[in-house]
Amino acid sequence: MYVKDCRTGHYARVMDRSLHAEILHPDREGEPALNCSIARARVPAGEATLPHRLTVSAEVYYIIAGEGIMHIGDETARVHP
Repeated sequence: MYVKDCRTGHYARVMDRSLHAEILHPDREGEPALNCSIARARVPAGEATLPHRLTVSAEVYYIIAGEGIMHIGDETARVHP
């Protein structure tokens, strides 16, 4: 069993300009050998992330607070919890 309190993560700015706190990464010693990573990302009010494209993985978004507009390819949608 692997238990981690995600509320205690350290946030840092990453390439897309979000505040990012990694919860689980398969390359980190002592963590489960899963084929995925899990992180929390925050986008402060009035800010936006930079457009980016992933080539070898996918992202899943679970919105827990706030609202915004998400763009994927030619699609745009308003997102909220």
